[in-house]
Amino acid sequence: MPARPNYKKVSRVAPANTAPITIEIAAGQKAGFTWGDGGIVDKVTKGGLSEKAGVQLKYRLIKVNEDAVSTELRKKDVEALLVAARTESYFLTFASKEVEIKLEAEEEKAAALAAEDVAKKAEEERLAAEAAAAAEARTKEAAEAEAKKKAEEEGAAAAAEEMKAKKAEEARLAAEAAAAEEAAAKEEEERQKAWRNGNVTILYNMYNDPFEIKDGSLTAAAIDEEYCLTDVMPGCQIHLSRISPEEFTKLSQLPEYGADFEVKYEKEEPWGVFQDLETVRKYYVWVVQDPKQQEKERQKMKSQWEKAQAAEKVVAAQKAEEAKEGCSCVDGMPCMDPYICLDWENRVAVACKHGFKPEKIKVWNLT
Repeated sequence: MPARPNYKKVSRVAPANTAPITIEIAAGQKAGFTWGDGGIVDKVTKGGLSEKAGVQLKYRLIKVNEDAVSTELRKKDVEALLVAARTESYFLTFASKEVEIKLEAEEEKAAALAAEDVAKKAEEERLAAEAAAAAEARTKEAAEAEAKKKAEEEGAAAAAEEMKAKKAEEARLAAEAAAAEEAAAKEEEERQKAWRNGNVTILYNMYNDPFEIKDGSLTAAAIDEEYCLTDVMPGCQIHLSRISPEEFTKLSQLPEYGADFEVKYEKEEPWGVFQDLETVRKYYVWVVQDPKQQEKERQKMKSQWEKAQAAEKVVAAQKAEEAKEGCSCVDGMPCMDPYICLDWENRVAVACKHGFKPEKIKVWNLT
């Protein structure tokens, strides 16, 4: 049995034509009206339930219980609904054309309100979704900003550590370089000290006696006392050079030097006291007898020493490895400058020991 609608009790007095009319009818009982297509009332039985309820001609049956009666239904289809409903008590709802129009308007209004409510809810949901999306975007942006900041901080920390490590490495290398430079300087100092003290060979004609030097110094008087040069050549001046008279003759004939080649004497300070001599070198005696030549030699030596001192100042400002060219004999090439050669007299033999080819000797005009 279908649930009964919550309708008010129907008055037997015909109501005003302002609202639908609903009649409760017992099972098997008829309502006292006939209908046409679409449920249009075409006859109302006098004294019947429909008349008593106020149903009039041209009203339309709009509901059987809760089933709506469409205006498109044929008469027989409406009858089928009624037959099915009569098995038990049932309700019929009628409405005039005006009421139907009113109901349709109310239904349209209700539908519009419902649609408006749906649209409002949809807009609220859209705005809520946008707000949620915006909040999520802000959260994501904040997370990305935090991650970027963290990455930048970590990068900065890593860069700082790298810079710290780099500076530490540079400091370590600088300390090692300074230590190596200090050790090299100390070694060079020891070497110079060793070379500047001991015996040095002084050559003159057939003489090649050793003479003791202290701090690289030797007097011309000591040489004269041994070689008796002033006894043979009274008033002569004694000088020392790393090049012999024979080598002077050879070198002055080379295209690189020519007739302008000058013999460089070892430093004398004061006059007659030789300085900066080294035990690893050999020195040749040069004798000047002419007083005028002696003065000329004095001036020449003074000029040479001044140039040498200027060069030493330049060399001192440079790095040790760039200070000056070393002896090339140990690299397999005979020296061309007696003032940098460690063994000028034996330079060819030393160079040969280090790979110099003997057939090149004539080319260099060293023999």
